[in-house]
Amino acid sequence: MLRMPRRQLKTFYSQDISVKIDKRAVSEINKSGYYKRRNRSQILKTILEKGSISRRDIAEETGFARATVGYFVEELIDCGLVREIGIDTSATGRLGGPIPILLSISAGKPYVLSVHIGSTLINVGLLNLKAEPLNYKQVAISQKLDEAKLLSVIGELAETLCREEGLSLQGDVVGVGVGVGGIVDSEEGKVLWHRHKSLRGIHIRERLEEMLGLPVFVENIIQAMALAESWFGKGRLYQNYLFFFAGGIVGSAIVANGSVLKGSRNLSCLVGHSFLKPNGPLGSKKASGIEKDLMSDGSFIRHAEKYVRARGGMLASKQISKEAIIKAAEDGDEDCRQILQKRGQQFGRTIADIVNVVDLQAVILAMNFNTPESDIEYQSMYEAYWENLQIREDAPQIIISRSNGKLLLMGAATLVIEKVFSPDLNVIREASGRTIIQL
Repeated sequence: MLRMPRRQLKTFYSQDISVKIDKRAVSEINKSGYYKRRNRSQILKTILEKGSISRRDIAEETGFARATVGYFVEELIDCGLVREIGIDTSATGRLGGPIPILLSISAGKPYVLSVHIGSTLINVGLLNLKAEPLNYKQVAISQKLDEAKLLSVIGELAETLCREEGLSLQGDVVGVGVGVGGIVDSEEGKVLWHRHKSLRGIHIRERLEEMLGLPVFVENIIQAMALAESWFGKGRLYQNYLFFFAGGIVGSAIVANGSVLKGSRNLSCLVGHSFLKPNGPLGSKKASGIEKDLMSDGSFIRHAEKYVRARGGMLASKQISKEAIIKAAEDGDEDCRQILQKRGQQFGRTIADIVNVVDLQAVILAMNFNTPESDIEYQSMYEAYWENLQIREDAPQIIISRSNGKLLLMGAATLVIEKVFSPDLNVIREASGRTIIQL
């Protein structure tokens, strides 16, 4: 390694260099406790990532001194975020010193209140900091829903959940995450667009904070679910991937370098309004086809019902559902099979179009498939995806999310959990000796 002579080194450091340190700014950062909060955040994330880990191993993972780790861990135990779960049995044979005690993120209090405002349903749940549901309630949305009714429903469900679990909303819940099935301004906490016009323009964060007395974080539900997948699902294995959800709504989000891309107008990667036709290529206007159909389950079933009844077949006189269409297709109904194939093909093309213009590691698909290898819709989607890729060599694989059934609640909850594990978290020891957390 080259070394600079001491005389030259002195001259070098005496020069007026362009990068200067603002001592007052550094002092303000130190006063704000940012570095302390950052170190605490790193320790919390390490415990979450490992599932269970000892103080000694945290020090090795983070590079912090053991005394520093011990200080923060005791603080985190006092405020309920971390708990001791037993001794490290793998270390029982080591010589000298006490046997390490394993730590884990608390599976109990404090909890997160998760709210999903969909097109037809409102879901409200209590989840722990591992995004595991404790309890939840669901209410159908009426056509007359307005701001006052929405807030009333959320407030009543939150109170019911806390009463059933013996919890205090202000004492045992750290924050509220709201996932909206529409376009939102997450900085303002405002709903910009929703299927129900009466909900457009609502400052949902401000209203809920006033009503519940807790910090509230708002995001589009698809982007919130993509965030949850990166924290608790298959997305933990990748830094760059496409998240694609199809159910009551259809949407996607791109995760790049571990963060969800939102776009300048909060419109990144909206794909729910793609059209579907069971007959002929897209863009044709065959009267027997399904015209301008959204890809969501609800729209799919409504238009499929018209098509099936007009064509006759097994379901002509029966109640139409996606399950009924799948069963009829498996039993040989060619019309139902074609409907499922066309929808799957549209999914596959849509995913391929995104992958073709973005360099990604994987596609994480959140759809309900009991057995993907034999599912007509999945197989059609998979084939269309590979057929429409521009570069197939080392192309992103399609991976099925295993969190699908819980993702709506997990997504909204992760908006709060992300803040708890960030330097935004404040840990305060009151005069009474009680340790509390604030976001």
